[in-house]
Amino acid sequence: MNTRRIYGLLGLVVGVTGILSWQAKPVRHWLAETCFTVKNLWPQGSPPSQHLLDAALWFDPYLAKAYLEKSVPFNKRGDYAQGMYYLNQAVALQPREYLGYRGWVRLYMLRDYTGAIRDLRRYDAFTPHFTDAAWGENLYFLLGLNYLQLQQPRQALAYFRQASAAESRQSGPYYVNPYNYLYAAIAHVSLQQYPSAIQQLDSLTQRHSKCSEAAYYKAWALYQLQQWAAAARSIDLAATQYQQGYCHWNAYYDYPYQLEQPAIETLRKAIQQRVPPARVALQ
Repeated sequence: MNTRRIYGLLGLVVGVTGILSWQAKPVRHWLAETCFTVKNLWPQGSPPSQHLLDAALWFDPYLAKAYLEKSVPFNKRGDYAQGMYYLNQAVALQPREYLGYRGWVRLYMLRDYTGAIRDLRRYDAFTPHFTDAAWGENLYFLLGLNYLQLQQPRQALAYFRQASAAESRQSGPYYVNPYNYLYAAIAHVSLQQYPSAIQQLDSLTQRHSKCSEAAYYKAWALYQLQQWAAAARSIDLAATQYQQGYCHWNAYYDYPYQLEQPAIETLRKAIQQRVPPARVALQ
């Protein structure tokens, strides 16, 4: 076989291989997307659903949303080592898409407030002139909540104000997230600014009258001011609304400063007995 024929045959082989390779990529991606869609026929986190996600990633190891979906049931169950392994893969592939969600998970599930701030700021940097939302919650609100948990109430208040202002511009003042006011009030309580805390809580209840947390923290602020009668009315309202189910609650994790029945009863007893405020800790 002469040299020309050898080179011609090699060229044909290379060309055919390239065409087949090019065709294989969209086929494998289509198979990955099909597995990703079909997994919805089974409950999230069930073995068939997870196996289909494994198959999707076998066909297309760059399918970031499959890594994300793999992570969710592990994080919901509290298996954060496994859940974050998959979530980190999703963020590495598509940081602009998933950094905000990872910051949200770090805040609420891992209680990694410093890591959450780092993720949320990186996420915000992608759109510096736009108010982002991470998993449906205002980015400034989430940053404020992280700083509040880090015992930096002044920084937290600055972010809660930014969140309220942004939401008011976007949708009108009535549609501001009521928990902006709640956590701003807690920040004021931390700073012993009790009248300001009460003002924030009144703004909340003007929009959402049934909120046991608002009634509880208002009772606390009034108790600190030794306004016993008003504090008693507020703590009784907190107890009633809590029993009726008007409380911030989630099946998979505790919210920061989540209200519990023992805290209500402790404060109610302190108010009834007029125990000096310095002797009772905020719960």
